[in-house]
Amino acid sequence: MISVVILGAGNVATHLFKAFNKADNIIVNQWFNRNLKSIEAYKNKVDITDDLSTLKDADIYILAVSDDAIAELSSQIPFENRLVVHTSGSVSVYDIDKKHKRGVFYPLQTFSKDAEMDFKNVPICLETINKECYATIKNLAVAIGSPKKELMETNVKYCI
Repeated sequence: MISVVILGAGNVATHLFKAFNKADNIIVNQWFNRNLKSIEAYKNKVDITDDLSTLKDADIYILAVSDDAIAELSSQIPFENRLVVHTSGSVSVYDIDKKHKRGVFYPLQTFSKDAEMDFKNVPICLETINKECYATIKNLAVAIGSPKKELMETNVKYCI
């Protein structure tokens, strides 16, 4: 079982929550957003919070926020040495605060909140600083049905 905390409430965060919630081997422990009104509709399905100091333990913390919020939000997370990934295709993995194990979990897709999403048709680009973390985020991508086709591979960057 892979445990996840989602941070953010935009299109990507919403679709990831729905996909994770359907997956058999993923549990969303918590959903954070600075404005609870944006995620209030999900409070009966997941613990929601607007307080970073109350973040629950998880295997992966997913920053599904705007590109310019990634660095600041990652520095505000009140713990260290946990796997924190962002969902941006244009922000470096190094923008995540170095106190964390860092990665990228970038679905190669345009998202709309109102459109249904099937992750079986969505390649997810993965990048990690630490190779051991790659297996964790790859398992997360596979669990939501992302195609397992290798599109790009270097020592730390992958797309499945």
